[in-house]
Amino acid sequence: MTAGHGPLPALAAGDGLDHVAFAVRDVDAALPWWTDVLGLRLVHDEVAEAPGSRLAYLAAATGGGPYVQLVQPVRANPVQDFLDTHGEGLHHVAFRVASLRGVLDRLGDPADVFTGGRGCRACFLTTAPTPLRVELIEEPTTARSRT
Repeated sequence: MTAGHGPLPALAAGDGLDHVAFAVRDVDAALPWWTDVLGLRLVHDEVAEAPGSRLAYLAAATGGGPYVQLVQPVRANPVQDFLDTHGEGLHHVAFRVASLRGVLDRLGDPADVFTGGRGCRACFLTTAPTPLRVELIEEPTTARSRT
């Protein structure tokens, strides 16, 4: 919670953590540690054109999310800038929300919305109180209706 703002409305309504993302230079090289050593399983792998990144989602063998997401830039983008400055490591945390626009309006955050991984509408908050990036994602309506 930040000064002047209450809790994010959608989080209070039962939405929550979707994934924790790690920037990597090469998803294929990083996967064995996550799968063979930690025992996570790869559940989804795609190239998301809008952010220009390959996104690999991993989950515990017993179920779904929250996920670990490995993010590899496929062209010059902010993830590449992060890697050049900080090296591989924790890049962002992502929260699932019912209404991306509603949360952004409540926070007064002008974040740009784009289509991210798994076809979700997404944005990175510009008003987060720490250097750690905070992403909000809104799943397509059909995905929400199945959960």
